[in-house]
Amino acid sequence: MIKIGICDDDKNFRTLLAEAIRREDSESFIYEYSTGETLIQDEENDLDLLFLDIIPFLIRELILNKVGFLMKKKNKDLILVFVSGIYLPTPESFCVQPYRYLLKQSNPSEIQRELGTILTYTKEHKGKKYFIAEDDGMYQKIDIDEILYFSIIRRGCEIHILQNGTGKILRTRKRIQEIEEELRREYFCRIHKSFLVNPRYITEVKKSEIKMDNNEILSVSKARRKTFEDMFAEYLSYRK
Repeated sequence: MIKIGICDDDKNFRTLLAEAIRREDSESFIYEYSTGETLIQDEENDLDLLFLDIIPFLIRELILNKVGFLMKKKNKDLILVFVSGIYLPTPESFCVQPYRYLLKQSNPSEIQRELGTILTYTKEHKGKKYFIAEDDGMYQKIDIDEILYFSIIRRGCEIHILQNGTGKILRTRKRIQEIEEELRREYFCRIHKSFLVNPRYITEVKKSEIKMDNNEILSVSKARRKTFEDMFAEYLSYRK
């Protein structure tokens, strides 16, 4: 999954672009910003791809002063696409050079085609995120996208993963509280004192339980139900 930001003061264009992105990739998270200021203030989302409207305000306030910081501090591999409805500046005009330009006045089919190219490039260059499992002095690197859920055991947690359609269980000495904090930005949800789940694999939600992609049923505790529902709703809102 990739995290995509759209920073543009034109709400209609943000909506149009978000819908076009979802036609290409329904798995992506999309975050919308109406100003450069709100983008800068959002420190939670580690974007992989940013569509940035290059009106003069954003050029002055964001590109020259902040994008370099975002790229180096938040994600050195951030892919930047300039969006313009007025003119197409040269890369030499900026201290940060974009991967591509996207013209608002292009017809929808051209924009869709460009998006296909941009998203393919982003996925190819996006660094995978991993969870490092330690058990009895041995370390194993696990692709976060392959993790179904974590469950508590006597000393640490079991890691339930799905690799190429095959289930597997590994172990880690890390406590579930540590793992929850580590994976908060990836929307992992604590549904019970014993379970931390990857929401992408939730296929069904009931009042007191959820069903996972591998058909396992996990309990949702009453104490954590509201927090889980809010977090899962937030996760889904970026996947619409």
